[in-house]
This record gives sequence, C-alpha cells and structure tokens, in this order.
Amino acid sequence: MDCPSCNKPASALWAYAFSLQGVSVVKNLRGYLKCQHCGALLRVRSYGKQFWYMFIPAAILLIAFAFLFPTLSVKLGTIATATIWMFILILIAAVFGYGLWKFAVLQKVEPKAGPPAS
Repeated sequence: MDCPSCNKPASALWAYAFSLQGVSVVKNLRGYLKCQHCGALLRVRSYGKQFWYMFIPAAILLIAFAFLFPTLSVKLGTIATATIWMFILILIAAVFGYGLWKFAVLQKVEPKAGPPAS
C-alpha cells in the first residue's frame, strides 16, 4: 500500500492493525489514514485482485470445514475438532488482515476548501 503522493509505504503493518493512523475513529472506520512519511490524508479506494484471490479460497475452506465439522467431531473428538476450527479461524483472520493492508489501493483526499478568510 503505497502513498500516491510520495510513493513510499503509507503505513506499516503493525500501525495499520493497531492504531488510528492520525485520524479520528470515525474516519478510520471509513477507510481514511495519514501517510507516515508525508502526512497526506488518504482513503482506501478499493482492494487489488490479489486480495480477492486470497479471500475466495479462505471462504471455501471455512464452508467446507463447517460442513465436515459433525463428521470430524465424531472421528477426532469435539475438543480436537474445535481446536482445529479455532486455529483455521485465527490463521484466516491473520491472512485477511495482511491482505487488507498489503493490497489496499489508496487515493489522496484533497482538503475541502473552506470559506475565504476575510
């Protein structure tokens, strides 16, 4: 995820995951962030194809495991199957979070022009 203003990484993975990145909570939830290098206000416009290529197999894996859960529960035991399920969920959440950061397409947001100062 490169900043369109300075062509440097707009934020680090840990900053993207665990901070507001210089904007309010509401703006952060709407996809806004500030570049860590130049301070430009940016907005996540979309996500690259690579993100969707990661997302679709993950969804298929979750659906398949959900259908196989009763069978696996009988063969492996409920605790073992639930542990595997939780491991898969945590792994997919981590990959999903990485994909949101890595493959975001950003656009620079121009500040709104206010009334002229008199």
